[in-house]
Amino acid sequence: MFGTQNTYEVYIKELDEEPLLEKTIFLKEGFSISAFLFNFFWLVYHRVWPLLAVYFAFSIGLKLIQIQFNMGEEFFTIINLGFLFWLGFEANDWRGQTLRSKGYALADIVTASNEFDAQKSFFERNQDLIKEI
Repeated sequence: MFGTQNTYEVYIKELDEEPLLEKTIFLKEGFSISAFLFNFFWLVYHRVWPLLAVYFAFSIGLKLIQIQFNMGEEFFTIINLGFLFWLGFEANDWRGQTLRSKGYALADIVTASNEFDAQKSFFERNQDLIKEI
């Protein structure tokens, strides 16, 4: 009952032919554990191409530095782990920027314990957006 409250940004794409629910994305703010753990796959799945390019450039650059200066695997692991934490903290912000570049607009900010409750709260407050089928 007194669970953690999360903040969700609500993005809506302006296309009349699609139902509202299918063009509405709820993006949780804060650390993304899935981006941290499944970084490459998360970036490809969400099509965050600029951050994927940064990911590749960083990984290749770090490996080249490790080889050039004959540094141990511990150095590579520690620096890479730091980068993955940064990625986890920044991933949803970059995803929001990607959504805006694809024609989505920030419609609302909702606080709820989970995504389902965020959807419920948003649609209850914005019943005028719901089109009759």
